[in-house]
Amino acid sequence: MLGISVMQKYSFQIFITLLTLSVLYMLKGFIMPVVLGAIGSVVLYHPTRLLNQKVKSYKLSVFITIVACALLFFLPLTFLLFSGITEIIQAIQQGQFSSYVSEMTTLSEAYLPKFKTYLPLSGDSMKGYLNQGMQYGGAKALVILQGIVLNFPKLLMDLGITILSAYIFLIEKDKMKALILGNKIFNPQQTEKIYKAVVNATNSVVISSLVSGLLQGIIMAIVASIIVPSKILLIGILTFIFSFVPVVGTAPITLTLLLINWVQADYPAIIVILIGVGFLTLVDNVLKPYMIGSKIQIHPLLAFLSALGGLSLFGFYGLFLGPILVGILFSLLKNNH
Repeated sequence: MLGISVMQKYSFQIFITLLTLSVLYMLKGFIMPVVLGAIGSVVLYHPTRLLNQKVKSYKLSVFITIVACALLFFLPLTFLLFSGITEIIQAIQQGQFSSYVSEMTTLSEAYLPKFKTYLPLSGDSMKGYLNQGMQYGGAKALVILQGIVLNFPKLLMDLGITILSAYIFLIEKDKMKALILGNKIFNPQQTEKIYKAVVNATNSVVISSLVSGLLQGIIMAIVASIIVPSKILLIGILTFIFSFVPVVGTAPITLTLLLINWVQADYPAIIVILIGVGFLTLVDNVLKPYMIGSKIQIHPLLAFLSALGGLSLFGFYGLFLGPILVGILFSLLKNNH
């Protein structure tokens, strides 16, 4: 009898728990876009509130903010990225990459004698290894880029869910805040601390990343205006997108430009690119970690490592979630003392 009464007592809680886990498992592919939408709603709340001072309807203000953000930011970035990747794939498939490999192999012959002193390889062997390595790198790049293109419909769907989630979170902000503050796990004071820490960390990380990416995009657009004017927009947008990737960052863009101009022996262009790389390094490795660390009170190195850890755990979304989680932790620890 005792066993039956205990089972009856907890059966409803067990059922609710299992049902919740089932729903989360069913929706696991959409959790991260929704989380990204929640982060976006926190960042967009301030401009929405400013717009609401002129447009008296709050819902209309939210609608205008979300539509403007989608049309002026998300959609152009997405389609420019797709067109850029498609252009690179076509260049590889049409043999342009192979011609660059051939030209680089020929150009490298002038430098091979210098390496013979340190490497027990003949000139032909070194040329062969160089050629194989570059062909392998091109083939791998082609596979990765084709994978992105194949997953492009899923990326568009995730983008749509993110935008819709941001809109709903902004529209239902009062209900969401009441739900968060009305939880029974923490007392009201603790809940308020957590809420403020989440808002502050989210704004700091996202705004810092956007400012850093925008500055890097502008820098490379200026570089492109000097060396390849026809690709200003594409190079600027791709630089902005790659700026969110830690460690690698904008290296694929700059290395590609250096490689092409080296093959063409355009040394003034190489100097311009290297100057641009210097400014990119300052922005990405000094300004961005400083902005994040100074606002949420964590060391720039920890901000950098948290982005790497978030990337390995959550994928692309971890670039934002990693520093945000670490920022929340340090903010709470600081306030607790």
